[in-house]
Amino acid sequence: MNIAMIATDLDGTLLRGDKTISAYTADVLRRCQARGILLAFATARPPRTVARFALDARPDALICHNGALVRDAQGGESHCEIAFDEAVALARRLAAQNAGGQALRQL
Repeated sequence: MNIAMIATDLDGTLLRGDKTISAYTADVLRRCQARGILLAFATARPPRTVARFALDARPDALICHNGALVRDAQGGESHCEIAFDEAVALARRLAAQNAGGQALRQL
C-alpha cells in the first residue's frame, strides 16, 4: 500500500491532554515524511493557533477553519480560501441533499 499523505486532527487526536505532541509521535511523523509521505494538520482552529504545534511536527499543509482554508505550512501560501458566507451557503446546499444534515439546516 502506498500512503501519500497523513492528515490528522489536532485536538483529541494528535495532541495529548496537555496540548503537546509527544516526542515519539513527532519522531514517527518525521520518519514518515522522510519516506515521502506528506503531513497535514486538519483542524477547526485558525492558522495562528496551529503554528506552535508545527514546531514539534513540521506539517506540509494546514487545513484550517474546518476546511475553509488550505495553506502550505512551510511557505504560508494559501491554496484554497472560502469566505464564511460561502461556507454557510455550501453547508446549507449539502444539508438539503443529505437527510442526516438537520443541524446544518439551522445555519
